[in-house]
Amino acid sequence: MLTVSIGGYASSGGTALRDVLKGFEDTSIFPGEFRLIKERYGLLDLQETIIISSTPENTDLAIKDFIWLCSNFAQYSSRWRKSGLSYDFYTNGLFSQALNNFVSNIVSYQYPMYWYFFEFRKVWIKQIYNRILIKLGVMPVGSKAFMSTVDINQFNLYAKQMIEEFIDQNQVDKVSILHNAIPIYRYNQVVKSRHFFSDLKIIIVDRDPRDIFLDMYEGRYLGGGKDPIERARSFVEFYKHARIDKEKITKLPYVKIIRFEDLCFKYNETLESVINFIGIKNKINNKSICYFKPLESASNVGLWKHCSSVEKISIRYI
Repeated sequence: MLTVSIGGYASSGGTALRDVLKGFEDTSIFPGEFRLIKERYGLLDLQETIIISSTPENTDLAIKDFIWLCSNFAQYSSRWRKSGLSYDFYTNGLFSQALNNFVSNIVSYQYPMYWYFFEFRKVWIKQIYNRILIKLGVMPVGSKAFMSTVDINQFNLYAKQMIEEFIDQNQVDKVSILHNAIPIYRYNQVVKSRHFFSDLKIIIVDRDPRDIFLDMYEGRYLGGGKDPIERARSFVEFYKHARIDKEKITKLPYVKIIRFEDLCFKYNETLESVINFIGIKNKINNKSICYFKPLESASNVGLWKHCSSVEKISIRYI
């Protein structure tokens, strides 16, 4: 089963490509962002702790943090519910089943364990209560720790099985499209992430930095307050930092980079190159234009030419 991760460097156009690929008979788009690998406490963090750190205490905490993260991923999200990413809703509960299987596979056994780190995360009155229990010879709730002795190959295998259990189920002969599944800022993370899939391709969308700056969601990643030069300086620092390994990454045979501008002004040519890269057999798709309208999206190209006088100060610096 081929999986294709599409994404960008924040406001660079990754969502546009996802919309382009909607409607193809050969593709299956996972709803929302796929955060299991790249998120803090996600698969890459868990792998790093178990394989590299490998101290029993850190391994136990990492597994518990991963379970906590996934429980929030599974949580159905709506206006009056707790925040979540609705993964169980999208997969009919297969996500949580796959999580349980994965944890069972990587955990060698459990053992009694309680230490001060557990107390740090509890309110004061709960800490006092637990101290009294321990004095009485009673272990507090949650005093079992996870031990994992898997090696890197076993971890990658079980992670791959987990993803396949809830992504590829009932998607035979289709290409699974995941949005922002792979962290593309660093070469090593791209290479490590590929081992979580049987067959993976990555498409990165990039864009004119001046338009990215003006389109940054709520000024995310930008410092400097209202000072246009300081805001621009923080953006340039972030922009370069995010792309330190870009040239090295795009030389990988399973990685392709396209530009947002080309999706708008060279739509047919760019779409053809994407289709050929992925290997979509049925190239006819009359629905994609319903989700992505090149001419309408073209209005987001060259934003810097029509910005305010204050913003132009930032643009000149960029």
